[in-house]
Amino acid sequence: MLNIKKYSYLLDKNIRIICNNRQTFIGKWIDWTSAQDNEPDPESITIEKPWGAQIEIFVRDISDIISA
Repeated sequence: MLNIKKYSYLLDKNIRIICNNRQTFIGKWIDWTSAQDNEPDPESITIEKPWGAQIEIFVRDISDIISA
């Protein structure tokens, strides 16, 4: 599983998320939610697209996060 703390320096920056199924998302990383706070869902991060739409992505589905 991805250790999200390794990427915490990218919070509030534009990132590219690469998922396990090779789907890619680009946006500004605006939030991280622990599994405890997201119950019954798992740990997740939220990105915001340039037009304001927000996308929540479960950490278990992410293979890598890179600066965009």
